[in-house]
Amino acid sequence: MNNFNAFSVASSSADPPPPPLAESKREEYLAKILHTERRFNDLRLKLHKAKMSQFEKLQDDILNRRCNIFLRRKAQLDSEFDTRRKVFF
Repeated sequence: MNNFNAFSVASSSADPPPPPLAESKREEYLAKILHTERRFNDLRLKLHKAKMSQFEKLQDDILNRRCNIFLRRKAQLDSEFDTRRKVFF
């Protein structure tokens, strides 16, 4: 017969037994996984912020016509206009 009493309470002064070696290794492994996941999420957030700031800068450049594409095209049109103006005048 089982002598286990579900209502018995262990004394509070007794320290819990140390976890088995496999259990401590498992906890250490899980802690490393959590640390790596947090670090990955931090890096992913930093990368997202960097991409968004780059995107916002490009949007501002396009809206204010300071983008390389606009400046290059403007220079082409200006030089084309200058050559046509020289020919006609």
